[in-house]
Amino acid sequence: MRNIQIKKISEKLDGGGALLRAKTNNLKLNELKKSTINKLFYEKGLILFDNFEIKPKDFFNFTKKFTIHYANDALRRKERFDNKVLRSVDLGNKKVTLHSESSFTVTRPQIIWFMCITPPKIDDGGETIICDGSKLWERLSPSCKDFFKKEPVEYDVKINLDNKNRGTKKKWFLNYPGIYDEFLDLNKNIMTFKYKTFAVEKNYFNSKLFFCNHLLSVKDEAQIRKVSYKEKPIPKKYFDEIKNTSEKITYAHTWKKNQIFMIDNHRFMHGRNKIFKKSQRDIINSQTLVANLL
Repeated sequence: MRNIQIKKISEKLDGGGALLRAKTNNLKLNELKKSTINKLFYEKGLILFDNFEIKPKDFFNFTKKFTIHYANDALRRKERFDNKVLRSVDLGNKKVTLHSESSFTVTRPQIIWFMCITPPKIDDGGETIICDGSKLWERLSPSCKDFFKKEPVEYDVKINLDNKNRGTKKKWFLNYPGIYDEFLDLNKNIMTFKYKTFAVEKNYFNSKLFFCNHLLSVKDEAQIRKVSYKEKPIPKKYFDEIKNTSEKITYAHTWKKNQIFMIDNHRFMHGRNKIFKKSQRDIINSQTLVANLL
């Protein structure tokens, strides 16, 4: 399309991700060809849409084009704009460590969406951080790679339920691969279970290996009680290697109003830098559980 520009987001991402910018100020997001976006997303795994004419309703309609089923994150995020799949993400001011959304359970979204309603001021902090799991995997040592390729990691999870989701939560996890020791306590209104999954995996959208998981963010995630490997703690040296390596290739994005991120949640981990003071930062989120990229 002649009215859009496609370029790198940042050298930090080393070829991963694409900036798709409207050349005119009145171009609407829904005027973009889905085939163009599909091709770009398969290749890059991350698209930043910039300078488009967009409102929250338009954002929702745009995500619908690529969504068969949405993920339900109603228990943790505030509903926005009278839409059950648009949620606020600005909870608290602390740093949010790199993670793949809900990668500690079977209801892991395929695509994560963010839209900036109001960007933070320059000195507020709160940049969204992004790391390409394919580039991270390439840079890990042979011993670290061998360790995570041999056996899955195990997440010990506790989820608080609300009344309306009690029955559906039970059906969700019944007979799912990797889920075991499931226990539904209707008196305490909680579900606990253990989930085994590999920390490195082949991506849904191509055959590359990606190190994209929740290991770095275990301490930040209230729903994870612990993570282990063959019933033992993961060695600290591997945690340190993952942390130190990821920091070198993590991009920190400073938001502009109406920008949108479309993120492959099985390739890219995301997080947030600390917010230093009370901020006007307002970012909304939607999660595609099952994608439609045909």
